[in-house]
Amino acid sequence: MALIKTGWTYKFAFLPNFSSYDGIYTIVKIYSWDELLKENVSLYDVSFAPLNVPKEEFDRDVLTYRNLDTYKLVTVDGTKELYVSEGMLSAIPLYPVQRYGELVLFLPLGVYNDEAGLDYITNQVSAQVKGALGITGDPKITAVKYQYLTEAEYKTIAAGRNATATSVINFFTETVKQAKEIDALKAQIAGLNIVIKNLVGD
Repeated sequence: MALIKTGWTYKFAFLPNFSSYDGIYTIVKIYSWDELLKENVSLYDVSFAPLNVPKEEFDRDVLTYRNLDTYKLVTVDGTKELYVSEGMLSAIPLYPVQRYGELVLFLPLGVYNDEAGLDYITNQVSAQVKGALGITGDPKITAVKYQYLTEAEYKTIAAGRNATATSVINFFTETVKQAKEIDALKAQIAGLNIVIKNLVGD
């Protein structure tokens, strides 16, 4: 089969009798039928019998298997080996197959008890991640452990955070500032509209 190489990882799909073998495998070795026999590997015993495929069915198609390559495969985690004939496949193995991480955004926030502030952070992070990456999952904030502090101790921690926040110009602080300015302008415009209506009415 073209473009099949040892050491490469593929997505394999098998005929209905062997569909439980569907998955991602790396090709360890490619055998001819004679090479398989020299290593004392019985294709029926290692690949057909575990799926309860009748020996008669294997014998009926054995001439086909003799004329096709047999692959020694291993799962990507290395826990399972498999010998399969090209005749067991339902399609050409798909390549390339790459590993992709399923990621979680983790940001330690420290000791924090401002629920309104946390809601604002989650809303802003959600909007940015959705806009930049197309990820629609809502951020979740949960306590990983608890501390017992006096009121003075917590105020010291909060003051340190506030000092850092005011010393850094960032998207969030600028957004809050601009939102407040917009609200103030809206209030002024609304007030002017009332004045104008009163003047027109007079």
